[in-house]
Amino acid sequence: MSVGFVHHTVNANNYTRAQVPALLRGIYAYHTQAKGWSDIGYNFVVDRFGRIWEGRYGGVDRAVVGAHTLGYNDEAFAMSALGNFETARPTAATLDAYARLFAWKLSLHGVSVQAKQPIGGTITQAVSGHRDADSTACPGRYLYAKLPEIRAAAAARQTPFTARQRRADLGGTPAPDFIFRDRVSGRATVARSGQAADGSLTLTAVPSSVDLTGVNLLLNVGDWNRDGYGDFMARATADRSLVLYTGGKDLRRSATFTGPVATGLRAIGLSKITPAGDLSGDGVPDLVAVERDGGLAVYPGDGASGFKRPYGLSSDNVGVTGVGLWNGDGAPDFVQRAGDGTLTLRVSNGPGALVAPPRPLGTVKGYSALRGVGDLTGDGRVDVVAKRGRELWVLPGRGKRVLAPQLLASDIAKYDLMG
Repeated sequence: MSVGFVHHTVNANNYTRAQVPALLRGIYAYHTQAKGWSDIGYNFVVDRFGRIWEGRYGGVDRAVVGAHTLGYNDEAFAMSALGNFETARPTAATLDAYARLFAWKLSLHGVSVQAKQPIGGTITQAVSGHRDADSTACPGRYLYAKLPEIRAAAAARQTPFTARQRRADLGGTPAPDFIFRDRVSGRATVARSGQAADGSLTLTAVPSSVDLTGVNLLLNVGDWNRDGYGDFMARATADRSLVLYTGGKDLRRSATFTGPVATGLRAIGLSKITPAGDLSGDGVPDLVAVERDGGLAVYPGDGASGFKRPYGLSSDNVGVTGVGLWNGDGAPDFVQRAGDGTLTLRVSNGPGALVAPPRPLGTVKGYSALRGVGDLTGDGRVDVVAKRGRELWVLPGRGKRVLAPQLLASDIAKYDLMG
């Protein structure tokens, strides 16, 4: 969802609070019976008292496709003001509701309220009126005139998207880190990245006392429990359960973790599990996995030790790797490796779905164990990490491509798991 459209319903304006549900039922009847649509066309409706109502069913935080703006529905949502604003002025409560809703909903999908978006074959402002897209008077002259005010108020409510980045900091520094398992001892090692004086990349191993002999997968999940310190998860070999190891204040001096803590998720039937950053837009890191039926699903973090209810992301049955904010918007993205070694970008619209066809970024033929851990090269762009033999390499991200690999570690053969 990259644009929010402002509509009006052309009902009478002098309704009471108690009359609003009946008016909504009337709109539903008109849209489903007279128009033949499957549901009310608008995603949201706002009344003159500033109350926001869910319109089309499917989840207010999902990319639900409505029937509101011809030619734009696949990539936009809409809220319609209950009333006729060709003849009446909107209330302050209505305008405030638009600002609150558009700031929240566009933020979910990583879109700045002040952005201009390519949609419907043209460039459209992220907050637009129905008449900007179609030949119509909607949303009425008085409400349309308030669009600049709505944009300004919504922009003031948006916060930076950087918190949604894919985080992999386990050492208290801005640079990403890795979690390894020692092949011999079975214990965890934190590998902290950095740069030498000559600009070459470095990886410094810090051994830990955490015993990982009973696990077969490591996931560097970021600050899962929102206490300010990096955490990681592991999958138990015996019952496939995911457990959490939490970092604390001592993590900045040593590789100390508390755990394992049960997450309540047994990853039976799940494969290609990848940390995704804050995909759902609630301020908490999430995971994405391929489910038994072949579809991709989001497993949202709950900000403690477990998960909220999972939901579908895509019908794709090929695993993806979470890389964070790749394409310049505020929604985390993914990369995907094709059978011929081509690395492709899979853009996310936030909590709803993967959008746009896969876009080639380069080749990773000969590489394995793809990871997206953040900005390793220090240029402000997220990178991809991959193994080649005993070596660990960084493929620097550059928007539409990856650059020539840079060596990160020359011998990681002593480790058999990496997260």
